[in-house]
Amino acid sequence: MELPVAPQSYQPTTDALVRVIKHHDQILARTACEEMQLDAATVYTNADRPNVHQCNFAADLTIPEDLSGDQVIDQVLEHFQSVGLRCFLLSTADVTWSEDLAGAADQRGFVRNEAAIDQLHRDTQAHTPMVTFQILPARAVYVPFRTFAMAAVVESYAVDERTASDLAGRKVDLLDEPRLEMFVARLDGQIVGSASVNTVGQAGVIDHVYTLEAYRHRGVARALMTHALDHCRRAMFESVILKRTIDFPARSLYESLGFEQLTTFASYHLAGV
Repeated sequence: MELPVAPQSYQPTTDALVRVIKHHDQILARTACEEMQLDAATVYTNADRPNVHQCNFAADLTIPEDLSGDQVIDQVLEHFQSVGLRCFLLSTADVTWSEDLAGAADQRGFVRNEAAIDQLHRDTQAHTPMVTFQILPARAVYVPFRTFAMAAVVESYAVDERTASDLAGRKVDLLDEPRLEMFVARLDGQIVGSASVNTVGQAGVIDHVYTLEAYRHRGVARALMTHALDHCRRAMFESVILKRTIDFPARSLYESLGFEQLTTFASYHLAGV
């Protein structure tokens, strides 16, 4: 069976789905960040979490007729400097980067990073593995979820204790976003994995599927993805997509569930951090 379940009069274009992913990132940022509109960008900042990349970045970069790419990037960096923070990521309003804007980002210490977008093209109706997992809403297990988030951060990032706490706190903040449905897998009373689905218009965006290292290769991620896709069926989304790194290890899992790479797109990340 092919998604969507709901009747529809058109298929979203590739460019439209790239913009959905970008909008998804901004929706999540608003749960914990201050949002400000500059002349040629929207900036997100959180002074309480100065080292969390997803809380301190610029989106929707454009080049107005009266500005150059250099001036646009400088305006963004000057704003961050004025509030005592660093900008970790730059993302354009357009799907692609102009040479002017890309060159300006590169000259100011940002490096190009390519990500892939996968789209669900066929619904395999995968069955949950025969393991005793409980799949629960993360909001129902708030305190244990905070412990799990901290463990996941420690496994994933080589950061100091303050930054680790901020990264875990940011994940907990996402529970306040009503459009985001976050699920956890619990085994023997312990949360061992999580996955979420964000509603962005008529699209479902699957985000941040993670399993603790000690519980990998036991079907946790597949169980979470199966549950997330069940949620997408009930929501009758026109499209189901996800963003991943180009060489993401779980790509084979996504392919087995019916996802295919749709496209890639670029953002610029501050080098060395």
